[in-house]
Amino acid sequence: MNNFIGREREKTQLKAIIELPRPSIAVIYGRRRVGKSELINQATRRKNVLSFEGIEGQSKQKQIRNFIFQLENQTEINKTNISDWSEALILLREPTQSGQWVIVLDEFQWMANYQSELVSVVKMIWEQYLTKNQNITLILCGSIASFMKSKVLKSSALYGRSDYELNLRELRLHEMAKFFPKKGAEEVLETAMLVGGIPKYLELVSEYPSVYDAMEHLAFTENGYFTTEYDRLFASHFGKNLIFKLTFCLNVATKCSFFVK
Repeated sequence: MNNFIGREREKTQLKAIIELPRPSIAVIYGRRRVGKSELINQATRRKNVLSFEGIEGQSKQKQIRNFIFQLENQTEINKTNISDWSEALILLREPTQSGQWVIVLDEFQWMANYQSELVSVVKMIWEQYLTKNQNITLILCGSIASFMKSKVLKSSALYGRSDYELNLRELRLHEMAKFFPKKGAEEVLETAMLVGGIPKYLELVSEYPSVYDAMEHLAFTENGYFTTEYDRLFASHFGKNLIFKLTFCLNVATKCSFFVK
């Protein structure tokens, strides 16, 4: 769907942080598919933005190379042989030294390899160099809540330094209904019970004539989206935990068998 649905309060709050007349930090976290990146995109429209995304399961050096690659594609900076995060992050100083800027570090837990080192480097570069510009905002975004809470928000480096903390949760029922303007309340409720308020899932279901058709194709075919969702998403959160996998699949199958006729 092209229209951005829901999150109006969160978008307003994030835009207000960006407009503060001083350097500010926002920390956003929530499970994957919940719409964190799209919320940031919406709140930073028509702003000067430098956005970076970590890659799952890559080493520190590969994360740094990926950061440099993304920086080169957004600026005129061309650097090679960068070996540590201090050298990489200091490169943000030149393009953001004047004007209003937003720096986004997305999937931050992957970028940091779940370690505290990058958090400390970010704090140092931010306070000593980037905040010389009073109109700059740093957004740290992650899909692993435990990391974002313990290693970022409660870290000795950034504790008490964030201006905005958002645990982005599922859409509310009245927001979910906007995905299905021609559906009745009962079918919207059934959809909510099956897939929850996850924007990606709601978008997929909305492409079918009914929630029953959607679940038949998405959950009960060999290559259906939900059939392989565990391997794509949940393994990155919980690892290859067989007990969790069996429990998750059983819960989905139980829900779907109740509603699908």
